[in-house]
Amino acid sequence: MNIGKKIIGVVLGFTLALVSAASGAAVFLFDTLGGPEFELDYASAGVANVSAYYIGPFGIQTPDVVGANVAGLSFMSSVSGDGTGLLTIDYELQNISVSDSFNLGFIVRVDPDGAGFFTNDAGDSNFASAAPGESSRWEIDSSSGNIDQNIRPGGALDNTNSCAQGCDLIYALQWDLGILGPGEIATISIGLSDDGQAISANFLDANSVSDSASLRLSGIATAVVPLPAALPLFLSAIMSLLLFNRRKV
Repeated sequence: MNIGKKIIGVVLGFTLALVSAASGAAVFLFDTLGGPEFELDYASAGVANVSAYYIGPFGIQTPDVVGANVAGLSFMSSVSGDGTGLLTIDYELQNISVSDSFNLGFIVRVDPDGAGFFTNDAGDSNFASAAPGESSRWEIDSSSGNIDQNIRPGGALDNTNSCAQGCDLIYALQWDLGILGPGEIATISIGLSDDGQAISANFLDANSVSDSASLRLSGIATAVVPLPAALPLFLSAIMSLLLFNRRKV
């Protein structure tokens, strides 16, 4: 491919990205700030900051602190759907200890501004499901309200919407993950959509009071025993049965 065609391809790709963003049907990962903390662009001018906290015997800590400083726990995160109408962030915490168990909770906090930095949004909640994996608590509040104190040091969202008419909004979802035993992995998938998609029955909306921009926050949690940890036990049981049957013959 010659240089001219490469340049045309880059320009076309950049143009398509701009068109997609302007249409309001795409959420883009703008920056990874650490922690892990993420900065997103959405709709035509929207920006959002996403942060998270684990709750456990170690207190209330950001995922990077838990992964680096809590013996027996390993953390990683990943992002999918970048540049689409639904961006998903997966937070994965694995218990790598042999005998320790951890009683855990999780909070995701999002600060959206639908019309650009320091603009107002109106909050709305759809929170009725108590199905497994659904978030257990929620909160929508002004940045000058109590939400950050309820997150840390409080560790409990208050299930209220203090921003139904519009404010400099922050919203959050909370999970009670329960006991994470040795070898288990707790995965919390967070969905952020500017076209009305959700990955769970419970979700929160931030609707700009200045334009049509909206950001929907949803999420689901799962806890499973990874196959590599369970497989040796399964194979050992099969071999024991085979040896037992052979001795009987």
